[in-house]
Amino acid sequence: MFAETTRLLYSTIPETIKIYQDTCDDELFINGDSSLLHQVMMNLVGNACDAVEGVDEPLIKLKLDVYQPDRVFAASYPDAEGKVFAHLSVEDNGYGILEDDIEHIFEPFYTTKEVGKGSGLGLSMVFGAVKTHDGFVQLESSKDNGAIFHIYIFH
Repeated sequence: MFAETTRLLYSTIPETIKIYQDTCDDELFINGDSSLLHQVMMNLVGNACDAVEGVDEPLIKLKLDVYQPDRVFAASYPDAEGKVFAHLSVEDNGYGILEDDIEHIFEPFYTTKEVGKGSGLGLSMVFGAVKTHDGFVQLESSKDNGAIFHIYIFH
């Protein structure tokens, strides 16, 4: 599913944006809804494209690997202990997300985009789809330092 979705993404991303892809060699099987997981990637990459608009050297990094939770992760997500996850990260070098916005970013209809540029449903859909698969979403971001969305889904 990852390879198929990234092929589609390459045809929709502006040529001015450099894409870096790092995929582990392990086969990651997920028991889930492929169309929902496809939407997760499409929404995250679409947001990353918007975030790098106007950046001198726009870059989006896609990474897929196996993740075994450490103690810190398991302390934050007790249901993760003893499980192995497929870990997808989507990183951009855009303008970042303000701290005040981070706490609301996954709420339905919450958007930081201009009127007419977004509905505020993309990230709430991502959050809901990942939760449907008993997964976890993490966000790292700060103003002017881009954003990294981490998706963990049990495999």
